[in-house]
Amino acid sequence: MERPPGPYTCLRARDGALLGFDFHMQRLMHAIRASGGSGSRVQEKEMRIQVLDVIAGALEDAALFRRVEESGEQKPSKTPIDAFVTVHAAISSSSLSSGLVLNAHAVTMPYTIMPPAITLEVRGDGRQHPEIKHSRWVRDRQELERFRSGPGGEVALSRPVGSGRDREVLEGLVSNIFAVKGGKLVTAQDGVLPGHMRSMTLEAARSLGVPVGEVNDCLRIEEIGEWEEAFLTGSGRVLVPIGRVEGTSVGLSGVDLPMAPGPMTNLLRARLLFDMNEGWEGMEELRRM
Repeated sequence: MERPPGPYTCLRARDGALLGFDFHMQRLMHAIRASGGSGSRVQEKEMRIQVLDVIAGALEDAALFRRVEESGEQKPSKTPIDAFVTVHAAISSSSLSSGLVLNAHAVTMPYTIMPPAITLEVRGDGRQHPEIKHSRWVRDRQELERFRSGPGGEVALSRPVGSGRDREVLEGLVSNIFAVKGGKLVTAQDGVLPGHMRSMTLEAARSLGVPVGEVNDCLRIEEIGEWEEAFLTGSGRVLVPIGRVEGTSVGLSGVDLPMAPGPMTNLLRARLLFDMNEGWEGMEELRRM
């Protein structure tokens, strides 16, 4: 929020390797081009190297910070770190340069322990351009942040569906949302940011033979009482079970889900962690691609 508005993306790093870098690179480039200005003319190959450079610097800073915290020594930590990295591109209208100012920040964030079940509050309408990850949303969502319930709680956006008063649950403020209904895994098909963990979860489900919802399947509020289990995904916390859904502003009484986490949530999280361990790519290798 301290920087000029611009596209950004968040990804995981481990001991100098990145997860899903190409996915995040393509999403960042899409957001930059959609945002206009001279930044829309930047070449992807040039941008790729610049992004890797700022990520490397952010990881060095995170390692140094960890070392100072652990021992007070002003040296980078020799212990491999798991980090959550944010890359931000401030866009200028200048025609004298690429018009982009890149920054990155990394914070250590372990993810191997299953988080406790959280409460999901359905409140607020879907975004106008959800497919673009832009820091303007960080500012716009501040009014909704106060409705997070309990530790780790999340707020879900929704939109009208059908001809009645029913609504479709779309996405969280910083997450994608999944539910299991009739043994089938369902998530919003559009109107959401296509997150990397969302993509990995759908791929994990298919590889495990888990039935996945079709294009016309959606998360209707009137059907929340039929959800067998639910969870949210995001690069920060990977996969988090949902134990309760509330939404008085959209006519929903609180619903406690029967399983949090349920068997499918546990299965998919285990597969996600396995796929993540297999998916790290070294930064030097990424520079040569």
